[in-house]
Amino acid sequence: MSFSIDVLIDIANSLGVSADDILVDYLEHSVSTADSDLHRLLLDCTKEEEYILTHTIKALKAILSSQGI
Repeated sequence: MSFSIDVLIDIANSLGVSADDILVDYLEHSVSTADSDLHRLLLDCTKEEEYILTHTIKALKAILSSQGI
């Protein structure tokens, strides 16, 4: 499979997905969160809901880290 990065970007933009979502099955060491519960939840949010949830999750993660969890 060989094509330019511009074509990849055009395809991703047309499909409304990220380039790594397109490439995930072709990469040897790929970590994708595209199929996670959190990702699916955020896809269904308004921009305001996404902002609130993202900042809340960051705060919760910091608390968990500070507790050694």
